[in-house]
Amino acid sequence: MLGSFLHTGAKGNSLLSQHAPDNNQRIRIRFLRDSEERLNPWEITNFVSRVSTYMYKIEILNTIALAINQGIEKKNIFVLDKAYKLNGKYKDFSEINLNTLAINSVYAIGKPVSMEPNQDLAEIKFLFESLHKVNKILYRFAKKRIIKEDRLEAYIVLKQKGFLFALNFIIDKAKDKVGDEEGLNVSKNVENECSKVLKKYQEYLTDREHFDDIEAKLEKSNDEELTESEKRVEKNYYKK
Repeated sequence: MLGSFLHTGAKGNSLLSQHAPDNNQRIRIRFLRDSEERLNPWEITNFVSRVSTYMYKIEILNTIALAINQGIEKKNIFVLDKAYKLNGKYKDFSEINLNTLAINSVYAIGKPVSMEPNQDLAEIKFLFESLHKVNKILYRFAKKRIIKEDRLEAYIVLKQKGFLFALNFIIDKAKDKVGDEEGLNVSKNVENECSKVLKKYQEYLTDREHFDDIEAKLEKSNDEELTESEKRVEKNYYKK
């Protein structure tokens, strides 16, 4: 998964990127071609895009390795799946308090997935997924959206009452934003999509009991094979 590296702070409600590389360092690379054939513009664009992607992946891996070596727990290291919206501006994400409207900055750049299972991050991931799906439905049928203040309130409900309450809060907010004409379609689709997210969350809770066994096997030097059930759990956790 390509994403932006960040890690959670000690209190669990901040996103820190203190281990981001120094972006002031520059390296010049010169490429030579075997022929003089002129490249099409789309070929140049595609080449630059691929090189940038590879370099970005290397940067993320190096930064993660540095954080682990400095004692950051793997469960507190995660990626976000819309990396390029950061556009390299790590300084803007040096610390984010999720209990403020700044949570929308994180929401805009993707869902978090930690290197090792982290209950807080898993709930935020499923919360964001619900909000994304509901917003698509609202815009499709009524050109409306769950606004940033509602997203913050949904997060507060999540932390105070739990995921199910937060999911019901999102459903109710969506219904409140439409009139009778669009209400039936919105209600049906929103409830259907949120039910799918709830099912995924429940599967995560069921699979969670296997995570310690998987981690122990992966850290052994004798390459002990995972069972088919453990392979499924691992695949589901990291599935985008």
